Amino acid sequence: MRIPNELLDVIAQGEGMNVEFKRAESAIPQEVYSTICAFSNRYGGHIFLGVDDRGTIIGVRKDRIAHMKQAFTSAVNNANNLHPPLYLHMVEYEVDGAHILYVQVPSTSGRENL
Repeated sequence: MRIPNELLDVIAQGEGMNVEFKRAESAIPQEVYSTICAFSNRYGGHIFLGVDDRGTIIGVRKDRIAHMKQAFTSAVNNANNLHPPLYLHMVEYEVDGAHILYVQVPSTSGRENL
């Protein structure tokens, strides 16, 4: 699926308080889960896997996407990893032939209305 322009705009703005990029070419880095906790306890946020720290889309390996999605779903639904568990959905997008994975983390703190 082609990435929406709104998300390309988020990538173009760079990393910040609610945007995180991870190279993650073949596996989900462990620090993604602490980022999810931080985002959910504040204002929510966007996580892009397959994007380097400068905002360059490098992609994830296509042959690893199904495994990465499954590992992610298992981790965020496990109370031993995240408490309370978050039911997040990882979406695959294509950008100029590269595949990235995207997660939108909602705020669980109610701060989004501040």
